[in-house]
Amino acid sequence: MIDVCFFSGEVSTDFAEAVRLGVEAGANSVEIRGGLWGKRIQEIDDDDVKRMQEVLPSHHAHVVSIGSPVGKCDIDSEEEYDAHRGYFDRMISFFQTRIIRGFVFWKPNRGRSDLSLYIDQIVEKIALMLLLAEEAGVTLSIETASSTLLGTCGEIRTVFDALSNGPSSRFVGTFETV
Repeated sequence: MIDVCFFSGEVSTDFAEAVRLGVEAGANSVEIRGGLWGKRIQEIDDDDVKRMQEVLPSHHAHVVSIGSPVGKCDIDSEEEYDAHRGYFDRMISFFQTRIIRGFVFWKPNRGRSDLSLYIDQIVEKIALMLLLAEEAGVTLSIETASSTLLGTCGEIRTVFDALSNGPSSRFVGTFETV
């Protein structure tokens, strides 16, 4: 049986109200995204997490995934990439969820980009995040977005194949699309 799931931030910015309304509508699974108490998902703190963990069982609900913006950063900025790896590491520790959504880097100048020019960089950087995911037993679920280097399923397949055929072959099955 498939659980009915909803995006908490699209129901209400108050997490308790979002969960209550979602459960009343027949859902028992929540995807956490931005809009929590006026904060982006990467800005919630330990107290926010504790409040969320108190709300969920009171409504017999659970977190099924985290809709993070991880990877929506400049591929050439080590500072941005390091910040996003930190977000991902923190999101792994938030809840007992097995799925964390991510993206694969903004297109340079937000224009057309030749994936072949970036494939080695993408594989190197994604492999590091996949290692964190593998160690934690979670799936990094890559979402296509036309503003990112992986805007199509074909482009994701190209990266998946590169990960599968290289030194990162241990990550097969961890890299998914939604």
